[in-house]
Amino acid sequence: CFKYVAAAHERHPEPPNGPQAVFWTHLVSPDGALVILKEIPVEQMSRDERLAAQNECQVLKLLNHPNIIEYYENFLEDKALMIAMEYAPGGTLADYIQKRCNSLLDEDTILHFFVQILLALYHVHNKLILHRDLKTQNILLDKHQMIVKIDGFL
Repeated sequence: CFKYVAAAHERHPEPPNGPQAVFWTHLVSPDGALVILKEIPVEQMSRDERLAAQNECQVLKLLNHPNIIEYYENFLEDKALMIAMEYAPGGTLADYIQKRCNSLLDEDTILHFFVQILLALYHVHNKLILHRDLKTQNILLDKHQMIVKIDGFL
């Protein structure tokens, strides 16, 4: 485990993926990459839930694709499972669509995003893994809102 340095970090008490976790954003890894730390309180989990969370971390290690949020590591800290992942500053696809005031996306944009999603899912399925919660809230965008990053495996 390596240490992360806070860089204008922010704690999100109500994370986008539900109340089971707290997110710390804008942390910098030793190599200078922005990361997000997902903090999951394990003391409130059953044994089976803890094992499932650890298993998901093992699954994330198998996924190395430009259109999937990169998993860095996990570690225990203060009775919480901390999961370090790539930070996608462009927000979610749901936010992207909503900010357009529900105006329709043009076909080229739809195709651009759709092809990236399919390539990521092809990679996931080739590893015999099934994403069970694919939705616009789990599709993240890079800072230019051009590159899709699938998340939500946990």
